[in-house]
Amino acid sequence: PRSTLFPYTTLFRSCPNPGTTSFTLTDLAGQRGRVRVLDAQGRTVPVGINTVGGREVYAEMLCPGSYLVEVITDRGERTVLRWVKE
Repeated sequence: PRSTLFPYTTLFRSCPNPGTTSFTLTDLAGQRGRVRVLDAQGRTVPVGINTVGGREVYAEMLCPGSYLVEVITDRGERTVLRWVKE
């Protein structure tokens, strides 16, 4: 599965939620980790991630529906949130 390194904390939120073309992970604190976006069947889906700030996830290519955003820190801590694309 494709994942991308970027800084964040283990407690984060996505906004806007629901959204349309992208969402921003908030409550970041400079930790490093991996981010994956999964569809309802648990398959990793391609998204773009702003590597400059490491916060914005581009989801224009996704179909409307619910997605899971999985973040795993370099220490192995895992956080999952649900994001809805309208």
